[in-house]
Amino acid sequence: MIKTIYTLTRRLLGLLLLLGHRPQHVAFIMDGNRRFANKEHIDKIGGHKKGYKKMIDVIHWCLELGVPAISVYAFSIDNFKRPQHEVSSLMQLAEDKYKELAQENGLAEREGVEMRILGDLNLAPRSVQGAAARLTQATTKLKNKRAILNICFSYTASEELVQAISAIQDAVSTGQLIESDICPHLLDSCMYTTSDCPPVDLLIRTSGETRLSDFMLWQSRNAHLAFVDRLWPDLGYLDFAKCILGYQRTAHVQQELRGMCIDAASENIWTSGMLRGLKESVGPVAGSAPLDAAKMYQVAVVKPRRPPGKGVFSSVS
Repeated sequence: MIKTIYTLTRRLLGLLLLLGHRPQHVAFIMDGNRRFANKEHIDKIGGHKKGYKKMIDVIHWCLELGVPAISVYAFSIDNFKRPQHEVSSLMQLAEDKYKELAQENGLAEREGVEMRILGDLNLAPRSVQGAAARLTQATTKLKNKRAILNICFSYTASEELVQAISAIQDAVSTGQLIESDICPHLLDSCMYTTSDCPPVDLLIRTSGETRLSDFMLWQSRNAHLAFVDRLWPDLGYLDFAKCILGYQRTAHVQQELRGMCIDAASENIWTSGMLRGLKESVGPVAGSAPLDAAKMYQVAVVKPRRPPGKGVFSSVS
């Protein structure tokens, strides 16, 4: 009886959420796995495994809502400072779960989720790099793609910004760009997420902490922030729904802010002689001028070498 009431309530909530503005990109800082393990008197890796199960739940919640881009902060570069036995266990867990997700009729194929592993995988064991690369390659050409899942592993926003700026600097030094070409859209196209992934609309962090912990700082610059006083494995659908409703109440303000930024960028986007030449050579492209410019930047810029993937399934703290 209780389960039936819960199911009906959840469905009604889901329908209510569909009536409001749907976020195009929801990001999660999955914090609290280790504290959950301490609370439940299980080992830390057991807490991380519970965290992985919750991640799968949350992906389904987002898909039900029609969210086309999802990002999770799975493993920070700073997490390598943890005790070696814990890091080794997390690397093994990441490898196992990447293989599981890449299986035929696994989550990616069954639900139509393209999986991108973002970060500096050179810091991870080769076996993890291989599993991440296979998962990424297996999901790039899904026939029924519904969403993108960015798994941020061996990642910090600081490292991402450094590689993006380095790529722009190299392009300027080789004459592929001039300084006046540099604008926010160019930086978008050089980030790990690239310009085909929308900016973060809603960022949710669990465990009660109110920090961003060096996660998607550029992509979240206009995001609605939701801090939930609940450990990641304990996150419930009602908590998720409250965050979505909070976003929906302020979505119009966010859209206005982004509209002003786009208008300002558009004033300068075609002033560069190089970009005017690109526009003429590429010809008219459907969509707004800023979006077209971002596509052209991808032609103009030597994209940085992107690692085959990122790591997974650790809470940030």
